[in-house]
Amino acid sequence: MVNKDFLKVGDVLVCRGKSWISKAIMKITKGDYSHTALYAETWGQGGVIEAQKNGVNFKLWEVWREKWGYDYVVYRCVKPFDEKELMLKAFSKSGETKYDFFTFFRRAFGNRKKRDEQTETEKMICSEFTAWVHNLPEAYDMTPSEQAKYFESSRDWIKIY
Repeated sequence: MVNKDFLKVGDVLVCRGKSWISKAIMKITKGDYSHTALYAETWGQGGVIEAQKNGVNFKLWEVWREKWGYDYVVYRCVKPFDEKELMLKAFSKSGETKYDFFTFFRRAFGNRKKRDEQTETEKMICSEFTAWVHNLPEAYDMTPSEQAKYFESSRDWIKIY
């Protein structure tokens, strides 16, 4: 696993979990990944901000690694961006945005109908959150595996780990 000092604000971690729910997500979505998270820093502390079953929240790096134990790859945006603005956008959802179980199951079974604009950012799944923070096209339509494929095919992103 990568040392947190190697990571930079805004890096996206595309994860593969070992739990039954992670395995179910990969099976249902027919993908290789079950989760995405965003490397973030606040008050000089590095960690991860992500959408999990308890909503969008920040966890210190060590706490996140110990709690979830994911295998992951890391993608970094090579286009310049304002780290402070990105962190403000990401943290604007922390503690306010719930996990969207309904959308997860709807998408998992092939329904890609977009939600209305008012509700699309009140609840999010993990890959929606990381895509929304980085303004990725079709942000509300990506599973973790689809997000990894997007990064792999984009000139704006590189795989660093």
